[in-house]
Amino acid sequence: MLALRESDGPLSADDATVIPDSELALAMRHRGNLDGFVVLGPKPDGDRYRPDECETLAFAVQRVGLDLHALKVAALRTQVEILMSKNEALQTALTSIAAGSLRPAAD
Repeated sequence: MLALRESDGPLSADDATVIPDSELALAMRHRGNLDGFVVLGPKPDGDRYRPDECETLAFAVQRVGLDLHALKVAALRTQVEILMSKNEALQTALTSIAAGSLRPAAD
C-alpha cells in the first residue's frame, strides 16, 4: 500500500512484493489520495507486461477510479438534496407550530 501510494506509476513484481504471485499493481488516485488499487497476476502465457500494456492498464484503472469517485460524489449530492428537503419540511412544520402557539388563547 505504501509503495503504491508513493509510486508515480504501476508497480511490477520487481518493484515491490504486493501480493504473492502478483505481476502488476495499479493505483487509483484522486488528488494525491490512494482510493483503491488493482493487482494483476501473471499473464496466461507467462510473458511480462510490456511498458505499453502497463501504461494502458494504468490509464484504465485510473479512469475506473475517477468514475467510482464521481459515483460517490453523485450519491453524496443526492443525499444532501434529500436531507435539505427534509430540513425544509421540518422548518416549515416548526414555523407552523410556533405560529399556532403564539396565537392568543381563547377565553
